[in-house]
Amino acid sequence: MTKYYLNANGDYLGGFQDAKPPVGAIEIAEPPENGADIWTGSGWDKSARPLPEKSHIELAIEAIADSLPMANDRANIHAILKGKK
Repeated sequence: MTKYYLNANGDYLGGFQDAKPPVGAIEIAEPPENGADIWTGSGWDKSARPLPEKSHIELAIEAIADSLPMANDRANIHAILKGKK
């Protein structure tokens, strides 16, 4: 049977079956829907999830945009990336 654990900060550590959880792990009844959720003491806080990181493609496009000589071109590309165009 799988048992679920979190640490003292409310971070989900995972489910363990036939393995010892980390020292200091606190057993909980149910895992969160998303491993990034934070335990508040009475439930899982979904708003604490970190924002998704930018993809490598987005970072590369931004780097190219920032290297363009025309400020207007840079602004247009950044607006497209942010979904404003």
